[in-house]
Amino acid sequence: MQLRERVTSRMREAEDFMNWFEATQASTSSGDFEDYGRDNTVTIDGKSFRNGNLTVLRNLPTSCAGQPRGTVWNNKGALALCP
Repeated sequence: MQLRERVTSRMREAEDFMNWFEATQASTSSGDFEDYGRDNTVTIDGKSFRNGNLTVLRNLPTSCAGQPRGTVWNNKGALALCP
């Protein structure tokens, strides 16, 4: 893998982590997600988030049973977080 590809991949991982943190852990919002309602909007527990990239989540658990806190799960077609 070329350096540029590795750096790009690592940057995406960091962005995904920061988006996850803001969506699930942060006590204040950065305001980066205030333009929700356009393409690629994800709603989790009634909050909508958008980062401009399409994320596909496959094989999500269908309940929180046995899942750690903060796990994203498929609640009858809606994304939810395990408490």
